[in-house]
Amino acid sequence: MTDRFIRMPELLARTGLSERTIYNRESAGTFPARVRIGPNAVAWRESELVAWMADPTTSAHNVVSTTETTHVEVGRSRRAVWDAAMARYQVAQKRMEVGAEKAADNLIEAEFAILGTRAPDRKAVLWKMKRLLAIAEHSEIEQNDLDHLMADIGRLLENA
Repeated sequence: MTDRFIRMPELLARTGLSERTIYNRESAGTFPARVRIGPNAVAWRESELVAWMADPTTSAHNVVSTTETTHVEVGRSRRAVWDAAMARYQVAQKRMEVGAEKAADNLIEAEFAILGTRAPDRKAVLWKMKRLLAIAEHSEIEQNDLDHLMADIGRLLENA
C-alpha cells in the first residue's frame, strides 16, 4: 500500500474539524498522531486518517503504523502499543547501524512515532525525556512533542 502525507490544510478540509480540535484529540489519543517530515514540518499518514475516518470512535493509539501497512487493533493496551512502537524504533536503529538505505529517515520517523505514542509507565516516560533532551541538543523540540510528554507525566501522576 502506498501511503502519502496529509498536511494541515487538507486534513482540516477532509475531517471538517478545527485545528484546535485536532490537536486536542491527538493529545488525548483519539486522533492519529502526526509524523515529523522535516525539521519544521509535520503531517499525518493518509492511511491512518482513512482508518480513523472509517471509525472515528476508535482510539488513535490503537492505530499502529508500519512502513508497509496500517493495522487498526481495537482494545490493545498502552503497553502493547508502546512495545510495538519501540520494536519498530529498534529495528530502524539496527538498520542505521548497518547502513541500510533510507535507514536514517526510517529511524527519525520511528523515533517521532514513539514520541507521539502514549507512554504506559515511568520507564517509557523517562525514555521519552532522554530522547527529547538529546534532540534539543541539535535542533528545536516541537511544542506538540512536549505536550505529549506532559500528558504522559500527568497520567502517571494521576495513577500514583
